[in-house]
Amino acid sequence: MDQRQSSYEDRIVITGRFGSFGGRYAPESQIEFLQDLTTLFQKSLDDVGFWNEYWTFFPNKPSPLHRAPTLTQLAGGGDIWLKREDLNGYTSASRYNIVGQILLARRMNKTEIITACTSTYHGIECATLCATLGMACTIYMGAKDALSGPAEIQEMKTIGATVIIVNRGNMSLREARGEALQSSTVRFKIAFYVSISDIGPHPYPLIVRTFQSIIGGQAMRQLGEFCGKFPTWVAAPITGNGTAVGFFYPFSRYSSVKLLGVEAYGAAALCFGSHGVYSGAFTNVIQNDDGQILQIDSLSPEMNSPASGPELSRWKQGGQLKCAFATREEALEGQRILKDTEGIPAGLDTAHAIQNVINTAQKLDNDEVILVLVSGP
Repeated sequence: MDQRQSSYEDRIVITGRFGSFGGRYAPESQIEFLQDLTTLFQKSLDDVGFWNEYWTFFPNKPSPLHRAPTLTQLAGGGDIWLKREDLNGYTSASRYNIVGQILLARRMNKTEIITACTSTYHGIECATLCATLGMACTIYMGAKDALSGPAEIQEMKTIGATVIIVNRGNMSLREARGEALQSSTVRFKIAFYVSISDIGPHPYPLIVRTFQSIIGGQAMRQLGEFCGKFPTWVAAPITGNGTAVGFFYPFSRYSSVKLLGVEAYGAAALCFGSHGVYSGAFTNVIQNDDGQILQIDSLSPEMNSPASGPELSRWKQGGQLKCAFATREEALEGQRILKDTEGIPAGLDTAHAIQNVINTAQKLDNDEVILVLVSGP
């Protein structure tokens, strides 16, 4: 890490801000916990024992990276490479983050994990890890999100988790997260809130990015080994699980690399949002002039967030991150294209990115590379 990057990281730790974004907009009752978590997280980064235990939860090899020859031919420009996080061998693409936070919780002597999620796969991952470590687990889900996976919800309960369905408001992640945060605050002596999202009061965005950046680091090393090149573009769908910011982060340190983040048209906070506070952080938010959160809608539950992570907002403001969106029709077409060209049954979040990836690749020379995240559940 060069001196400029080290200074950037130090400022985040001290101020909790990514440029003008981020911060710690939290009730007084949470401040002491957040300060203690910040201190513990920083100590753990340099703790060999922490990382030795952490890696015991990852017996599988890194997810594969390979060239997409047929998709590259269809685009007719730069070389398209796919980081296949959908083949990571784990239940959830957020496992890197979930494991890290649960281990931090144990070091804070917490005995219960509380979380909120849109994807039942994240819930299963969290429940399984808690059962392995002998910790209680409570999972909040909005009623709309819960409709997509009744069998998986039953699996969470069978594993031993308590699942609470939230029926108020829009019955979405926003309401589920609010209930989870309130519960963890009331039970702060024994409970720890695990944030799946990179949105939240400091240090949560930093924690999520740090653990999820393992994916981006893997991709950087793999691309260097396989083709000896650095990408011109790195592309990912913007979801609510912090995978995009983690994938982008190792490349964000290089000014020669451009980042492409693709949102769902009906939930495009980076493309259409304005600056405001959401879930404890100052960031881009889909809101009206009075600061009220507006209704959002996406084919992919993972993309149904009315706000972006604060570091993504910083990269957009600084010009390194290009933001784009895909309509429902473009997402479905992207799903078809990836299946027909590479035989990949992509999830709807990845499908949102495909048309923009093709458009970007068409503008590149044949010897340039665009690296794409194919995210898992």
